[in-house]
Amino acid sequence: MIVAGEVLFLVQLCLLVYCVLNVVTTPEGECRNLPKLVWLVLVVLLPIAGGIAWLVAGRPVGRRPRTRTTTRSSWPSSRPGRSSSARTTLPSRPAGCASRRTRPRPPDARQA
Repeated sequence: MIVAGEVLFLVQLCLLVYCVLNVVTTPEGECRNLPKLVWLVLVVLLPIAGGIAWLVAGRPVGRRPRTRTTTRSSWPSSRPGRSSSARTTLPSRPAGCASRRTRPRPPDARQA
């Protein structure tokens, strides 16, 4: 049956890609039982058996969080007097007030 073969190939390919990326992004000191390079060779040469072996015996026990340790944008904190919390705590303007983004009026020629 061709459909079952295609599904098995897709599962094998997904497992291979996931495990290779997982081995590559894991720090050297966190790999269990074998060195990182040996795990990578095992996963690439024996995709199904190597991938399952990596998931069971090589992968670190406690996973680190996937989030970055840096903030999304560092420029607001580098500007003096501005912080990200100040933006969310500003009071809203009443309905009749003009926006801060309106253009200033040009000077009147009669006053000069």
